Amino acid sequence: MSYSDLSCTIIIDGSSLAGYIRKVSIRGALCAPGAVGTIVIAPDYPSAIEPGQSVTVTLDGTLVFTGSVTEAAPERPSYDIAISVADEYLRVSRYFNPEQLTTTEIVSASSIISQILSPTGINYSIQATDVLVPPGIQIGLRHAHEALQDVMAYMTAYAYCDAGGTLIIRTLEGGSEHTYTDTIVRFVHTQSDEMTRNVIKVFGASGFDITGTGRIFAKATRSKDSLGLPVDKTAAVGSSLIETPAEASRVANYLISELGRLDDIVEAEVVGDATIFIGDRARFIYRHYSGVAPVSTLAHN
Repeated sequence: MSYSDLSCTIIIDGSSLAGYIRKVSIRGALCAPGAVGTIVIAPDYPSAIEPGQSVTVTLDGTLVFTGSVTEAAPERPSYDIAISVADEYLRVSRYFNPEQLTTTEIVSASSIISQILSPTGINYSIQATDVLVPPGIQIGLRHAHEALQDVMAYMTAYAYCDAGGTLIIRTLEGGSEHTYTDTIVRFVHTQSDEMTRNVIKVFGASGFDITGTGRIFAKATRSKDSLGLPVDKTAAVGSSLIETPAEASRVANYLISELGRLDDIVEAEVVGDATIFIGDRARFIYRHYSGVAPVSTLAHN
């Protein structure tokens, strides 16, 4: 199954592209906020396409993208018009806060996020548990995207724009679940050790610990053989806020529980479902494989 003009509706600057659409591709990733896409239309489209014009894309009656044009140029040799688009996260990635502003006290993550995002004009919704953040978050003299990433790390949260252009800040818990069986046309299952770390070293405040000497330190490990690693993969963490061996050990054990495993990765192509979005959960039942996990990367074509 492929989408035709009958099931794909694109509106740019209030005008429909019906009858002119050649190809549509919208791509987004959970760990890299900001979906982007390419829309290719026939060269005889009668209106000018300009950067900054609003864009919505609807597939099979489901709104899948809200954003704006970033570039429009003719392709060769066909001279079809290739339109580059980006979702509303462009407001965050492009906004640079010119003020010299750094938090100086313990405050809630939501209040810092409000300071970061309010100047950008983006609509946002925090759907993660609020937490207290220690002082030292740099808000000014940097892009809003960079400051937001620092705060979300304390919440163990991710950010992405929904189909209507609202920035969603949430954890991987929850989300709609979609099951795919006979609509799968491509399926690849791999395990990756790219993010795996089986040795964690945590360094705390310098000075004397409870034994009377040295720097606060803790270590947590998992056998490389049990994970199928050819060599140990080590991560080191240091912070002056870690003031006791117990705190260092707690951080080490947490990190080994998160990083001391292989990532199970499924890449699949399915047809006929425009209702799945970043952050939803996809269940694949294909030959001998059956599993469910959050959607971290998604392309609507």
